[in-house]
Amino acid sequence: MNNYCRILMGGLLLLGLCRPGATQTFYGSTGLLVHPSAFVSAPGSFHLNVTALTQKKGPNLNTYVPTSLAYALSRRAEIGALYVRHTGPEASPHGHFGGFAKYQLVPDGASHPAFALTGAYRNGDALESFAAGVASHNFLRNGRTFLTAHAGVKWGRTSDYWGYQTDIGEFIGLEYPFAPRLRLVGETSTRFKFEHNAASALGLAWDAPNGSHVALGFVNIGRSDASRFFFGFGYPIGGRR
Repeated sequence: MNNYCRILMGGLLLLGLCRPGATQTFYGSTGLLVHPSAFVSAPGSFHLNVTALTQKKGPNLNTYVPTSLAYALSRRAEIGALYVRHTGPEASPHGHFGGFAKYQLVPDGASHPAFALTGAYRNGDALESFAAGVASHNFLRNGRTFLTAHAGVKWGRTSDYWGYQTDIGEFIGLEYPFAPRLRLVGETSTRFKFEHNAASALGLAWDAPNGSHVALGFVNIGRSDASRFFFGFGYPIGGRR
């Protein structure tokens, strides 16, 4: 854990001159590190995103490498394709194909939050189907965002291997901008009954001037005894965001 903390502190020192951006979640769409937000990327933008993380349950260590290609259809809607490479002790290395979509019903305003509906599907994954309604709001001070808050309700269903179990949960998240392009991201949720733990994360997210973004920290997607280190990278295709 000490090594991971040093990595986070080093990232903070290296990235401290930049402004907040948007990351790609484990579920696919733009958002926090695990859960989606109500915000959408700039219209007409493509983004390729790759994340690497491990989850450890007892003696079993699983590795996940989600790769996604997202496209913002408009200021309100985005879609994408997703592939998750999964390596673990319980099965030979394999992959889960899927996709995701988001539609923002209400944009963020001075007196109200943004609200969006989002969903994802990953064929054969432990959490095969996912949907959420989420509200997000930027709190401003002197014309600058000093805090961004998110709250949502999520629904999940397992694949047939786990008996198509379903459950509903809630999640919240906060983003605090340290500097113009860097933010601290924290989130937590209630636990789905079919998962080992509650999904949560704490990390740093940085947006480069060319539209690339980098995220690192600790994450539990609901399948680990404790949060594990992760790293994610996103790159715009065909121009800046």
